[in-house]
Amino acid sequence: MAVTVRSLREGGARSVRVARIMHDAGLTHGGFYAHFPSREALLSEAIAQMTAESDILIRMSRHPGPPARALADFLERYLSTAHCERAPGACPLPILLPEADELAPEARATTLRLVSHLTDMLGEILGGLGRTSPRADATRLLAEAIGLITLTRAQPKRSLRAAQLARARKDLAAAYGALRSPPAEADAMPNGRHRGPKGPSQAGGARP
Repeated sequence: MAVTVRSLREGGARSVRVARIMHDAGLTHGGFYAHFPSREALLSEAIAQMTAESDILIRMSRHPGPPARALADFLERYLSTAHCERAPGACPLPILLPEADELAPEARATTLRLVSHLTDMLGEILGGLGRTSPRADATRLLAEAIGLITLTRAQPKRSLRAAQLARARKDLAAAYGALRSPPAEADAMPNGRHRGPKGPSQAGGARP
């Protein structure tokens, strides 16, 4: 399964081919059907496994801080260079959704369940920030974040990717009310990454 997840993360659903996976795993092609009834079942299981291993989703489900800080943390991690470059722990959605119309029903259903789950988590955060339509705002925010990652991946220069993502984090933080660390707070997150510039909490939204 680790080989399949890596192939999915690096090359998308099209790269998950039975012969290649079994070869990379050092197994015979015929042995595949002792484990999975079809390629589609393998792909669906790989999507579920990648979701379970996603650092971004795990942190969102466990974040103990106030909603504004949870949103800031989501933006910093989702719109990061590492996520853009498909590092281990990435969210599967920017990889899967561009190919969604080609996915088999089982894999597409697994993908859509993840969309719903992540939208629910973002909606809870935005509801805690007092948004009047948190579910609709969460849908829009998730679409913006996934679209930004997809577009930024097309940029060949790493420095420009980093700059584009930094601007996007700043814009979305201001639009949706993410909290910037006050002077009394530590600058680094638990994993040592910088939280971003200090300043007052931002309020408001992308639309009135």
